[in-house]
Amino acid sequence: MNYVLGIDIGTSGTKAVLYDMSGSKVDEASQSYAMYTPKSGYAEQDANDWYNATIKCIKEITAKMPHTAHDIKGIGLSGQMHGLVMLDNKCSTLYNSIIWCDTRTDKESDFINESMANYKDYNINSSIPAFTLPKLIWVKNHLPDIYRKINKVLLPKDYVNYKLTGNFTTDVSDASGTGMLDVAKRQWSKEIIKHLDININWLANVHESADVVGNITKHIADITGLSEETIVVAGAGDQAAAALGNSVIINGDASMSVGSSGVVFAALSSPLCDKKGRVQTFCHALENTWHIMGVTQSACLSLSWFKSNFASGISYQQLDKMAKEVPLGCEGIVFLPYIQGERTPHLDSDIRGGFIGLDISHKLQHLYRAVLEGVALSMRDCIEVMEDVGVKINDMVVSGGGASSQVWLDIIANITKCKLICKEVSESGTRGVAVLAAVGAKFFKSVKIADKEFINNIKNSTIPELDSSNLVEALYAKYKSLYPLLSNI
Repeated sequence: MNYVLGIDIGTSGTKAVLYDMSGSKVDEASQSYAMYTPKSGYAEQDANDWYNATIKCIKEITAKMPHTAHDIKGIGLSGQMHGLVMLDNKCSTLYNSIIWCDTRTDKESDFINESMANYKDYNINSSIPAFTLPKLIWVKNHLPDIYRKINKVLLPKDYVNYKLTGNFTTDVSDASGTGMLDVAKRQWSKEIIKHLDININWLANVHESADVVGNITKHIADITGLSEETIVVAGAGDQAAAALGNSVIINGDASMSVGSSGVVFAALSSPLCDKKGRVQTFCHALENTWHIMGVTQSACLSLSWFKSNFASGISYQQLDKMAKEVPLGCEGIVFLPYIQGERTPHLDSDIRGGFIGLDISHKLQHLYRAVLEGVALSMRDCIEVMEDVGVKINDMVVSGGGASSQVWLDIIANITKCKLICKEVSESGTRGVAVLAAVGAKFFKSVKIADKEFINNIKNSTIPELDSSNLVEALYAKYKSLYPLLSNI
């Protein structure tokens, strides 16, 4: 029997899932690692932690199948987007990776937008602090000794791909989030790179997501038990991979990921521009396909922050049960999930979160439910911006760690007024890049054909919106009124 590995390089850890050619999960392994916050607004990780976690996951899986490990024919990686990995001329990391949720680059992002205002190929996406390019400019401005030593610039999953194959590659979906890709043409923008004085030789070769970018090296084969014939594909950014894993691939398909961040995602047959810069358009993990994306910066991050600081001794299941007893609106409390700034629709890395409306009668369960509702309200903000740009959203496939909470799903469906489709799969990102690996290994002729065999056999369930329209509208209006009141504080 033949197998493929889907591996996701996440913010809190790496997960590897082994699939057979029917799309059935055979085995899985995971490893966690640290995030470092040396200053307020900073978020960094050690790129070698991602590589070591990947190797440990592969070895854990192959140890259980030593006689058939050579039947693993392909590997696909997805990963957290936007992170900056800098290598010197010996291919050693120069600095911790500055990752997606880092907010130190406001000034650099503004500088890029002002500098590139007249460039036609830059008008699909304005720069935002999360992108890789402002991080690189920040290093140039603040760490010039490190900047002078740069030989290669990679994204998180592309660093691991390099360690697996020895080749410097990226894919169009992940490269879209650097701020240096001409998204419409699906190639590096030489105009942008030249204007901002970036060395184009630092950048990896750009591929479509299912392209084979190499075989694993002999060293990797020796330490993992895999065959040197195992191919590695270019892979995809985490959101494109998750959408692919949820069969969101045709124009009009939409999904919602409730992970560390919250993402509203819709597939497009052609690139679409929001001139106000509230949402971004990236290349999808399929050829000649794009997607538009709105992001709530802190979704499950808001939840984990709350639990670790205020309810560490209580399980999420217990907290959900408590929250279920609290009515919509939390008897006056609104939570603003801006604990790491916000991306859609405000694009404001300086705004901070808060509980508004506290009184002496409120208890832990009110605060917890307010966090659930606050993230859902932010997700509705994303949906309304996308609809304003011209994307119609009714039904959404939902995934991510937050999708395991029935209470939260009910709240999201009610507040967003969308019917949520829940597929019986918990690792949509790894499934998406496993599809890419299966195509790269030539088990399927195309991603769309693989989608029918690998994904569409998964059962679905739906969560309809509830009937509390007036209460929801009043709550949403209250939520919307708070940002302009607090943005200067």
